[in-house]
Amino acid sequence: MQFEDRFVAFVDILGFSEKVEELEKREGGLSQIENMVSALWSDDRDNFPFMLCPQSDRGAEDLSFVATQISDCVVLSAEATPLGLLRLVDECGRSISNLLEIGLMARGYISKGLVYHEVGQFFGSAYQEAVKNEAKVKFSFHPSDVSKTPFVELSEAVTEFYRATTDMCVKRFLGESLIESGGLVAVDPFSRQKRLISMHASNLSSGDADLEQKTLKHLSELRVSLEALRTQVDCAAGTSERVQVKRREYNTGLSKLQEQIETVFEMYELLSSPFSTLKIGDLGPTQ
Repeated sequence: MQFEDRFVAFVDILGFSEKVEELEKREGGLSQIENMVSALWSDDRDNFPFMLCPQSDRGAEDLSFVATQISDCVVLSAEATPLGLLRLVDECGRSISNLLEIGLMARGYISKGLVYHEVGQFFGSAYQEAVKNEAKVKFSFHPSDVSKTPFVELSEAVTEFYRATTDMCVKRFLGESLIESGGLVAVDPFSRQKRLISMHASNLSSGDADLEQKTLKHLSELRVSLEALRTQVDCAAGTSERVQVKRREYNTGLSKLQEQIETVFEMYELLSSPFSTLKIGDLGPTQ
């Protein structure tokens, strides 16, 4: 039993107390609350085989990943390697995405330092830093002094580690999973959707007519799912000005995604012209 240098994430569901007070008065409310905490974390994800960058260095096969959930918050930690950070960022992104699908927002903080973490038990300065700063998260798409925004923010030490990483595979995936604004870095709530858009865009220039038609269908479905996601964000619990600020942050991200999809459709129409010799890549990036 000893302290280890690890990455630690603390993630909390926003508006959980108010939602519980509302649901505990309803028939079937308990099952809805269970769905909420399961969206944040479920034990079946603990053994998820992490397949990204299989050639990258790792201290342990499972990256020493540990998760402990307490009610509406979860503590995640992993070994202090580039791949360990990628695993932690990926898990945070999945939690955020799962919660968004049921109209909930989350906030958190990722730190690096000494911690002891086994299932059901954790303590150490890295954990304390993550908990303390979760309430002070100020990453924002908008230049302002707002705080307590709905993002999982990286500490300065974790940001420096990410930027100094020489593992190009890990750095590429981290770059796709993180967003930067005002000198701060946070987990992108919509990285999964961005990857899908990028993949579909490349398929549209494959020259395979069947693949292109299937891709157009997938893009249309993704367009609909983004609208549904916006509806969920707009219906998020609470009507206060603070909640409105949080909704604005997510809606800004969703608007960017929707613009990217429309750009892909427009580019496809251009390259489909009988007089066009263009490819998707000739018209600039979709991200």
